Amino acid sequence: MKKELFLFSFFCLIFYSCNTNVDKSKILVQKEKPQSANRNIKGIDEMDTLLSKNPTSTKNVKQDSIVTAFTAYVKNEDIVAISKMTKFPLKRPTPIPYVKNEDEFLENYFRMFDDSLQNMILNSDPQTDWEQVGWRGIMLYNGVIWLDTDGKLIAVNYKSAHQEKTKSGLISSEKEKLHSSVANFDEPVLLWETEKFLIRIDKVKGNYRYASWDVNQDFSKQPNLILYNGELTFDGSGGNHYYTFENKEYAYQCYIIHLGASDSPPGLLMVFKNDKEVLRDVVVKVLNQ
Repeated sequence: MKKELFLFSFFCLIFYSCNTNVDKSKILVQKEKPQSANRNIKGIDEMDTLLSKNPTSTKNVKQDSIVTAFTAYVKNEDIVAISKMTKFPLKRPTPIPYVKNEDEFLENYFRMFDDSLQNMILNSDPQTDWEQVGWRGIMLYNGVIWLDTDGKLIAVNYKSAHQEKTKSGLISSEKEKLHSSVANFDEPVLLWETEKFLIRIDKVKGNYRYASWDVNQDFSKQPNLILYNGELTFDGSGGNHYYTFENKEYAYQCYIIHLGASDSPPGLLMVFKNDKEVLRDVVVKVLNQ
């Protein structure tokens, strides 16, 4: 009897152990489920990464819509619609005067947008030929045309045969009016009247040259000061920039204000001596607009 009781107990222990192993395996399976979930989360992260690298981003979609709308207006020669989407004054290559309003734009449209420029625009690819350049906007072919990120036309740097002839004529006319010491230049960059001075910056053989006169003088007189080898610096993302010219312990800075307060002047002349500001002169008129 004792032997039978021992055998019965032995078999019960084996049966219990087997049931216990089955339960443990179920527990192990349950513990593996979170690992599967983690793999799914990793897959989502990888997809998000791929989507973030997709070139068809929101920025590109907006760029495409802006360029497509502009191109459609050019194709249909809807110059009234183009004038409505233009931000005035419309910048033109110096010394060609800016286009000040819609009437001037309509009058000069076909002089600016000749057949060559129209074909350039119509044959362009919004993705490969147009490029967004930060705060500056969206440009065609390295700046031939500029649109801002709101879809406004802000600059036409293309020079048609008519515009090139106009520019050459204006530059020749300027040179005739200048003193011989500054009459040799490639193209004008800036022409200011401040409260105290007349100032012009010209590009000469790839460098910037500064010249200034007293405000009551004439450009035909010899400048009071001529400086060479100026440096152009962009200040922030709003379009403000400045030209700096060194003269021993002095630095002359012409600061162009595009983004400022409603009552900000178009520019400032600041003079520093050993890095300490000694003069600040407000621009009262931009003479090359």
